[in-house]
Amino acid sequence: MSFLDSNLLDSNFIENIHKKGSIPSEIFDYKFYLIWETLNFYVQKVAQRINNTLKTKKINEFSLSDKKRDLYKWIEKASINSVQNVTEEELAKKLLLYSPELKTVLNMIKVAEITLLDYFFENKLPQKTLTSPKNLSLWYKFFSNDNPIYNVNNKLLKWIMKKLEFPKELKVLELGGGVGSTTFSIQEILLDKTDRLEYIYSDIHPLFIRQVKRKNNFPHLKTIHLNFDKPFEPQGIPKNGVNVVIAVNALHNAYHLEKTLLEIYNSLSSGGYLIISEAVKIYKDQPIALEIIFKQLEIDIQVTEKRKSSGFLEYKTWCNLLQETNFSNLTVYPDLDSITSLYPRCNIVAIVARKA
Repeated sequence: MSFLDSNLLDSNFIENIHKKGSIPSEIFDYKFYLIWETLNFYVQKVAQRINNTLKTKKINEFSLSDKKRDLYKWIEKASINSVQNVTEEELAKKLLLYSPELKTVLNMIKVAEITLLDYFFENKLPQKTLTSPKNLSLWYKFFSNDNPIYNVNNKLLKWIMKKLEFPKELKVLELGGGVGSTTFSIQEILLDKTDRLEYIYSDIHPLFIRQVKRKNNFPHLKTIHLNFDKPFEPQGIPKNGVNVVIAVNALHNAYHLEKTLLEIYNSLSSGGYLIISEAVKIYKDQPIALEIIFKQLEIDIQVTEKRKSSGFLEYKTWCNLLQETNFSNLTVYPDLDSITSLYPRCNIVAIVARKA
């Protein structure tokens, strides 16, 4: 039974999730659950339409390349159990009623549907279209704190930053900083906790870097171009050079995640923190709404024994990869082991790990 056709999503239910998950209600509030559920149901409808188109055109899974087959399987899974008592248009209206800023997300999903079909039928690489200058304004709005689907990651990160103890002289590296919504939202917290702060914002996209430079009024904040798929040291980040590494919705894009995690580990000083805020799967092959966009951006990732496909990772896979990289003291917020039986779509988490 879904939250859209039941009384399951009530104050007692949410209070129980927060209590068991050890997370404050102001991060995942009632409105967020409504948005997250509705968005997933909306994408189920979109995936169902894409799936029907592929079947009408007699696309055969077994004739596809590995990359296309991975997307094909995701579309099939995402379209299963699509709610029948509400239309796609009604779901879109609900989302815009909850937050007009979700129009950007809906527009991105429309673009993603087009790029998916173009990839299957015309072999057009979806990354180029999704990140083209024509669609760049959508990304600026998507990565904004006005977007409730994205902002929840930053709210969670800020709450964690307040909890942690840092050295009085602190050096922070942010990976995949995008338009700077994380960057600028945590500066005051860090300044209050330190006597001397150096903050390094990094990204691979020159336009994002330029935008953050224009916004920057903090003398301790510097911007660099950094590709986290390549060794950090030649890019200006020495071994044992930073106390904290932050990555918000970034590391799932890593071409070879194990190698990137090792680079992060080596860049941290002893006792340093890696703080990841990500969408994660609760169980194997769980489809998550935003994967309709992000799986297309990641079709070229290196598939390994640990990471078998593109898209968001299972949270247990994250924990295993971090432990194998010698990180310790792993903590997942919320405590997913305690709440997934109550709510199996608690997909937004933060993971904190330390270098011994």
